Amino acid sequence: MMVVDEQGGRGRFTCAICKCYLAEGVVEGQSIFFASPKGSDAEEVFAQLPATSSTSSTSTDVSVPSASAGADFKIAWRYNTKVQETVRTASKFDLAKKAEKLGETEFSKRVIAYKPVNRRPAYEDVWKQLHSSLESHHQAGGGFLRILITDMGSPLWADPSNLSRFLLYLRGKETCCYVPYVFPIPSVFTRQANCIILLTADTLLLDECGRVDLLNCCDTYFQLEPVGEQQRKEMNAFQKFDGRFIIKKLASPYSIAPFHPECTDMVFDLTRHSFDINVLHLPPAIGRDGATDTANTMSCQRIQSEF
Repeated sequence: MMVVDEQGGRGRFTCAICKCYLAEGVVEGQSIFFASPKGSDAEEVFAQLPATSSTSSTSTDVSVPSASAGADFKIAWRYNTKVQETVRTASKFDLAKKAEKLGETEFSKRVIAYKPVNRRPAYEDVWKQLHSSLESHHQAGGGFLRILITDMGSPLWADPSNLSRFLLYLRGKETCCYVPYVFPIPSVFTRQANCIILLTADTLLLDECGRVDLLNCCDTYFQLEPVGEQQRKEMNAFQKFDGRFIIKKLASPYSIAPFHPECTDMVFDLTRHSFDINVLHLPPAIGRDGATDTANTMSCQRIQSEF
């Protein structure tokens, strides 16, 4: 379960991530569950998805040297008759190009859109529809299920008190026994249904308890912190970006503890064609006399040398 937290950005940057997330599910032929408290029409959302970039390749041939290549390849003679394999790379999307719209039959077959029972959306209604979809998807032996739920903690939800319970139900079976009975007792959980979940939120709208629950219940947590032009120049006048991309939590497939990357302070840049994430490079260290420090020309190098 992943969380993208955009603080005070009105969802502009999160929207680009969600579009690529949904577009990847469409390209890979996966089933998709979509829920939003804003009442967005699912057909209109999927009609605005980006197309794959023409510069990105989906597969790369792995060349195998032949046995007659010379003495340097004597050990590789046994691979001469091996069938060449293809290595699949991640799809890259162009935000300026629209993907081909799904047909009505294909859309109804692969996309499950949340429809509020009452006038205002509620976490309880989302879970009921998601639970029913998980059961039918599990019984039918369906493939991968991609889930997107936007604006967690928004005032648009009718039952904000159920946020913590909803997160625990999404998390897995072992946590539900500690939650007071509110929603239907689930027989099929997200962990058993071969699915991935992406939640978007603005934690400035949540209280401290809601922020902690959102961080503790997810496997991966990214925080987008938009910055103004003046603040960007103070951070680094030589690098163009729209804000800080902070990795608060990153899942590790081989460990219970989250993975801690070497660099967690990054920046993001939303352009017309892509959403790019780069390492934040600190500006050069300038001495009092205006000369650059020759021993350590970059601040990041100086900090690294201290360790």
